[in-house]
Amino acid sequence: MNEFEIKNGELVAYHGHKKHVIVPSGIESVQDFAFYGSNDLESVTFLDGVMRIGNLAFYQCAKLKEVILPDSIQAIGGNAFARCSALEKVRLPQNLQTISRSLFYFCTSLKEVVLPLTLRHIEHNAFASCPSLSAIDLPDEVRQIDHEAFRDCTSLKHVTLNQKLEKLGDKVFFNCPQLEKLVLPKSLQTFGEACLQTGGTLTLISHCMAKLIGKYFDEFYNYNALNPREHVYELVNSFIPSLDYDQFKPASRNILLINFLETYPDHPASSRAIYEPHIASHHDDILERLVKEERFTALNHGLEAGLIQPSWLEPYFDRITDREEKAKLLSYQKQDTLAAFEDDLSNLF
Repeated sequence: MNEFEIKNGELVAYHGHKKHVIVPSGIESVQDFAFYGSNDLESVTFLDGVMRIGNLAFYQCAKLKEVILPDSIQAIGGNAFARCSALEKVRLPQNLQTISRSLFYFCTSLKEVVLPLTLRHIEHNAFASCPSLSAIDLPDEVRQIDHEAFRDCTSLKHVTLNQKLEKLGDKVFFNCPQLEKLVLPKSLQTFGEACLQTGGTLTLISHCMAKLIGKYFDEFYNYNALNPREHVYELVNSFIPSLDYDQFKPASRNILLINFLETYPDHPASSRAIYEPHIASHHDDILERLVKEERFTALNHGLEAGLIQPSWLEPYFDRITDREEKAKLLSYQKQDTLAAFEDDLSNLF
C-alpha cells in the first residue's frame, strides 16, 4: 500500500512509518487527522503549493521535532500540532493571517515561533501549555488575541504587544509567572476577565485610553468580596494612568497607590488627580508595605511631592536598615521639624 493516500490533490492520510517525510509535490491540502498518531515521525517537509493543513493533522505526533511550512499555506486548522511534545521551533507561513485554536496546545518543548508579518488574529489556546516558550513578539498587524492564548506558558518572560492590538481575551496570560513586563498600546480597547493575571510579579505600562478595572487582574473578582486576593496584584513600577479606582477591591487599591508613587514623575495631572486624594487615608497600609518590601523609590517620590508626611514615618523608622535611605529620611524629618519651628515662630509675631 502506498504510504501516502491522495485524492484529487488532497493528502487524505499518511500510512508510513518513516522518521523523515517529504510530502509529494502536487498536494494542495492536507485532510484532518492525516498524520494523527504517526509515532515514528520526526520531521516533515511540505513543498510549495500546499495551501491548507486540516484540523488535528499532526495531533499527538510525539516525536515530531521539525516541520517545514512553505509560504503558500494560507490556513492551518485547529489543534494541527497540538501535543507534539518534541516540537522545538516553528516558522509559520508568511501569508498566514490567523493562528487557529489550540494550534500548539501542549507542545511542551516549543521554544521559538517565528510569526508571519501578515498575522491578524491569535485564536483561543493557540499556545496554551507551552512551558518552554520564552518570548513572543507580535507583528504589526495583529488585532486580536483570544482567551487563554498563552495560558500556562510558565517560562514566558518577554512579550511585545504591537501598536494596532485592539483586544485581549479572558486569561490571555494566565499562569505566566515569569512574565516581567507588559506595555499596553494605545490601541487596546477590549479586555477580558483576568487577562492581566499572570500569577507573578509584573511591571505594567499602560498607554491605552480604556480604564482598567479589577476584574482584568482577578478571575474571581466578582466572587470574593471578603478575600482581598492581594497575590494576584503583584505589580511593581507600574504606570497605570487610566483606571476606574472604585472598581478595585480595597486591598488592591493600596498596591495601585504604591505603583503610582513609584512612577509618580511620569503621571500627568489627570491621573494624579485620581490617585492623590487617597494617599493620606491609606498611608499606614502604604508605609507598612513600602518599608517591608523596601520600595524606597515610591517612598522618596511621595516625600518629595508632599504626599507622604515625614511625621508618618516615625513608627517605621527603626525597621529601615538601608543606610542611604535612612539618611534621606532623616533629612526629610529635619526639614519637617524646621518648617514646624518656623511656623511656630511666625505665630508668635
